[in-house]
Amino acid sequence: MSTADIEIIPATSEKAAELNEVIFQASVGMYTLHGYGLSEIESRFAERHSQERIEKTKKMIEDLSSNERYIVATSAGVIVGLCYAERGLSENTLHAMYVFPEFQGKGIGTLLWRSVAGWLSEKDTYLNVLDMNFPAIKFYKNIGFEFTGKVSVLPGLTHNSMIRDEEMVLRAK
Repeated sequence: MSTADIEIIPATSEKAAELNEVIFQASVGMYTLHGYGLSEIESRFAERHSQERIEKTKKMIEDLSSNERYIVATSAGVIVGLCYAERGLSENTLHAMYVFPEFQGKGIGTLLWRSVAGWLSEKDTYLNVLDMNFPAIKFYKNIGFEFTGKVSVLPGLTHNSMIRDEEMVLRAK
């Protein structure tokens, strides 16, 4: 597979279940690298197939403002990655970028990023990344993001476990 086989298109609400699955599969890839079991991850993402969760994803896409972009990368018509970004009044936010594990390292994240980077305004762009998501951190550093030093502690996948979410910024040029 080459990036020539990848199409970047707007997300549609009809594909809400597929979008939820991309997020789940990318999370499985990341969490299992750090010792979490599949049952723990499944438990955390169990609602992804629920009608309520699918409807919530659909509504989010349908209600996007002109300052939000939700795009997907497809290969042979199948969603293999997604990106959700927002232009703000004083700063931009990269809310989400996920790529199926078997498609990571093949340039899909770069295609997604380039598709929203040109659309984002000339303001700093912020994101949050789990401190244990080393592939994502490496990717973001390679495109110019740097850590701000701001860290949030969030509930982990298991009872009484915690994970660290670190803020990164790409400064406007």
